[in-house]
Amino acid sequence: MRLVAMAPYVLVMIVGSVVTAVGYDRHWPWQAIVVVGYSFLGIQVAALPSIASTYAIDSYKPVTGSLFVTITVNKNLWGYGVSKFLTVWAEKSGFRPPILMNMALITLFSCCGIIFWFWGKKFRGMTAESFVHKS
Repeated sequence: MRLVAMAPYVLVMIVGSVVTAVGYDRHWPWQAIVVVGYSFLGIQVAALPSIASTYAIDSYKPVTGSLFVTITVNKNLWGYGVSKFLTVWAEKSGFRPPILMNMALITLFSCCGIIFWFWGKKFRGMTAESFVHKS
């Protein structure tokens, strides 16, 4: 059920990304960009990784430490990439391309949850005898 809970957060993140990108490029009032755009866009940092990591930990409890290391490295790498390249790209092309590309990638990775919604039980069954589940 955790994967289904991601759907509304993905939709809210998409709205926040569009409002932020279009708002910056069309010089909307700051209130719309900050209140709607940033609030909704913050979902990508808070809710989506939390739900995904909880699902992973529920599925593979014995390797919780390794999962959290991997999740932390990925989040930090994503944050580094955004901070290193987004500003340069935005200066060259405007805000829409980099922010909407970020939105598209997050949506793509979040939609991988659909695969696990349908076939997650089968995947977990395939790894049931793995060393991962040995405590």
